[in-house]
Amino acid sequence: MFKCSDCPKEFPRKDNMIRHYKSSHGPRTFCHKCCKNYRVRAYDEHKCNRHKRFKHQVL
Repeated sequence: MFKCSDCPKEFPRKDNMIRHYKSSHGPRTFCHKCCKNYRVRAYDEHKCNRHKRFKHQVL
């Protein structure tokens, strides 16, 4: 079993533990206008731009 280093969860496969770690304990990015934070992923630049457009009407 593979145990998460930040919580008590255990996984039968290493790749499942890595996916859990990245989605639950991975780095976050932050919007300074509304204090919203969300997980950092490959599409974050797109997600951040979309958030600014819809929440703050910034192009």
